[in-house]
Amino acid sequence: MTLNVGSDPTTCAHCGERVSSRGRRSKTGRRYHSDRPACVAAKHRDRYQSRKNGEPTPPQVPTICRCCGRTLPLRAWRAGDEVGRWCDRPNCRADRNRVRSEIFSAEKADQAAKIKHLETVIHFLSDTIMADWDGHFGANRITCPECHNVDAIDGWAHPLPRKPGEPAKPCRGTLNGYEARNIGVEGLIGAWPTLPRFDIPK
Repeated sequence: MTLNVGSDPTTCAHCGERVSSRGRRSKTGRRYHSDRPACVAAKHRDRYQSRKNGEPTPPQVPTICRCCGRTLPLRAWRAGDEVGRWCDRPNCRADRNRVRSEIFSAEKADQAAKIKHLETVIHFLSDTIMADWDGHFGANRITCPECHNVDAIDGWAHPLPRKPGEPAKPCRGTLNGYEARNIGVEGLIGAWPTLPRFDIPK
């Protein structure tokens, strides 16, 4: 089995996108996303192949300073070595801190984007629950003036009717001044559970 290992050591060995470098490192030296089913499946296949073929070869520990190229003594692999090693010179230590700070900032930005998306989904589902609750008279499902969908939610885009095999398209007839917000599959399933699972693009 051939795995698609990215050239960057901090990328997922399955999809090639950036992945967190935190936590215990596997014996193979490869990392995978833990929140993506395809990557988790690839991780399990990798582990199965490792057990089937015997113990994998430990990853090679960097022996050259990433900043100045100075030769470093060989030692056991440690967490963080996937981004390189640095010697104890001040300039090299400063470069190490800069690289690690950039990686940490990228991870924080990715987490912030996921949190913002989930907050949008929660706000949408809250409006959906209020619209479907008989005891709440301040919000109801409305009829879209453009596509005449009778199950639209005020202030949010909704899917247009489509034939099988056609890409999903959103109708923005009920935005009422709001910008299009991505509600993802979670929102679609919550608001329109009878529809097929697809994303509404922005």
